[in-house]
Amino acid sequence: MALTFIEPTVLYNYLSHHSEYPNTSNTNYLLLLDCRTREEYNESHVVLGKFVKLDEQSNDFKLPYDAELECKENVVVYDGNTSDLDEDSNAVRCAKLMANNGSKNPVQIVTGGYERFSALYPFLRTQKIIFMPQELDSRQPYPYEVVPGKLYLGSLAQASLPHVMKDLKIKAHVKCTNEENPMIEKLGHELLLLPTKNLVDCQVKDYFAMAAAYIGQQINDGIVKPTLVYCDDGVSCSPVYILAFLMSQFDLSLKEAWTDLRRCHSYFFLNSGFVQQLCDFEEELMGKRMTDPDSLQA
Repeated sequence: MALTFIEPTVLYNYLSHHSEYPNTSNTNYLLLLDCRTREEYNESHVVLGKFVKLDEQSNDFKLPYDAELECKENVVVYDGNTSDLDEDSNAVRCAKLMANNGSKNPVQIVTGGYERFSALYPFLRTQKIIFMPQELDSRQPYPYEVVPGKLYLGSLAQASLPHVMKDLKIKAHVKCTNEENPMIEKLGHELLLLPTKNLVDCQVKDYFAMAAAYIGQQINDGIVKPTLVYCDDGVSCSPVYILAFLMSQFDLSLKEAWTDLRRCHSYFFLNSGFVQQLCDFEEELMGKRMTDPDSLQA
């Protein structure tokens, strides 16, 4: 039986993952289970959360009829505020049921439950219970959260949505595209402009230190200004500067930073020129080359 706790940011990023369509439009990607009371669930729950029934006679949870646990990539459970595996809580009991009935991966319990998640991401609460397939396909995912509450990675389309800026409290931007974004001027946010093309010969290394210093200043010095780093598609040009920041800020090798970012954003892809320049930056920071480019998974 495999159970594990995850921070709320992990669930946030599960709900944000997307390529052409949101990952959550694939019913096998995420099974999100709410094991609070029916009254609490009806009042509000995490978007896409499914209520888990409790047998009144046995006081045991019932396996959802459409669970198909052996097919689910991520099975996530939350109750009100569980944060300890030793607790005989609804979340732990429900997670054990899922683990014992065929979940192919460890069942994940949200640390702090609904109370903590909804306090951090109130915009992901809902009373809606049923979503049609076309609604799942058309959901607008939020930018990926790299440093909780502070640093986000996204696309031009996301950076142009007023509700995204408001919900995430974005106050600063690193703009890695030549395309205009009137939203920034309208809101009067801080801006670092790094127009970058996704080309092997595009020189980005000269801006790594500048980008890292700017991001660090916004999210670490004094009053935190949540920062969004974005490019046209959020897949190539913005991730290269996020990686440079992680390496510089947290003394990480390129491999370590790559692994950390991959946990947040499964679909980023850097061309060979960007990877080589990050390897050179790693050598400057660490005094030696520590990462084999071939070891980095696309």
